[in-house]
Amino acid sequence: MFYFKELFVRFQYLVFSFLLTVFILYSYKGIIFILLTIPLIDLNYDHTETLNSYSNFIYTRPAELLTIHFFSIFCISIVIQTPYALWHLVDFIKSSLFLEEYKKIIKILISLFVSFTVFNSLCFFFIFPKIWSFFQKFNTLVNQSENLNFSLELSVQDYFLFVLGFIYFVNIFIVIFYSLTFFMLIFGVENFIYWKKLFIFINIVFATLLSPPDVYSQIVILIFLSVLLELILFTFVYLSKVNKIYLIRH
Repeated sequence: MFYFKELFVRFQYLVFSFLLTVFILYSYKGIIFILLTIPLIDLNYDHTETLNSYSNFIYTRPAELLTIHFFSIFCISIVIQTPYALWHLVDFIKSSLFLEEYKKIIKILISLFVSFTVFNSLCFFFIFPKIWSFFQKFNTLVNQSENLNFSLELSVQDYFLFVLGFIYFVNIFIVIFYSLTFFMLIFGVENFIYWKKLFIFINIVFATLLSPPDVYSQIVILIFLSVLLELILFTFVYLSKVNKIYLIRH
């Protein structure tokens, strides 16, 4: 009964911390909005032209902008609270673990947190601006006709859905990468190769579920997941051979 009370108290801490985070982020919603629109600024273009082109977002419903603000704040709050929730979980089971097990779990969680932070930062601040710049330049390249003029009116809802969709796919691929690595460490390289067809089938299922109902998108995601699987498999096989050679020589 004591453990249920402790879980309830920790849950209260998490709820209070989440609400406090939402309140603080809402106070700085303007700064958050600016950070999420950094990919709109293309440094290869004229700064004045770029800022004048995308200085205003359009929205068609009165509550649309408020909904976007709360939704983005809610998502960011969940991301911020995830390490705190994991810390509560590890601290709750700490008494049932050996010291070495506890240190190993802490190292794994720290490495996961650092890698997720680095991958998401690189993808959002470096890769995503290149993707957005491609669509922006494509819009100017096709606008060559004197009779047809194309202009981009940037909807705040479409842009943020595009950003959140991009971040969603990035984190899904990171989770898949760590899951495959975890299975490789648990079952070993030989068993992983033996069950390789099963993992290929799982890749097909993931490609079908993660992509929209479009055959070309599913094929692209399947190719990416297959390359990721083969890269992890090649890395583990290479490291196992290097380890065997080292043990033989010593």
